[in-house]
Amino acid sequence: MPTDLPPQSETEEACNLLGIHMYDPPKPLPRVPARIDGKQCLVFRSEGDRQAMVKSCKSEVERRCTQGASATCSIQAMDKCRGPPVLRWLGFSKSATGETRVGRGMT
Repeated sequence: MPTDLPPQSETEEACNLLGIHMYDPPKPLPRVPARIDGKQCLVFRSEGDRQAMVKSCKSEVERRCTQGASATCSIQAMDKCRGPPVLRWLGFSKSATGETRVGRGMT
């Protein structure tokens, strides 16, 4: 039974030449609508799906929290190194940029 479709590699080459981007099909939704006691609810398909979703949510929250904490720490450290804003505005900063700026103005 012959098919009119070209082999996969030729299809990919043709798509690249034409600028067509092939996307993966969407994943099925983790929860499906169901009626419970006359109310429309979203329920997980299985207990395994629910546990996988909880695990992925926990890891995502932990990742974002860690990123936020490291960003906050770096901002606080930067503020400590720069000194008070008034001194920075007047050009008497402890930072290297402030020293070079003041040093350049004097020479």
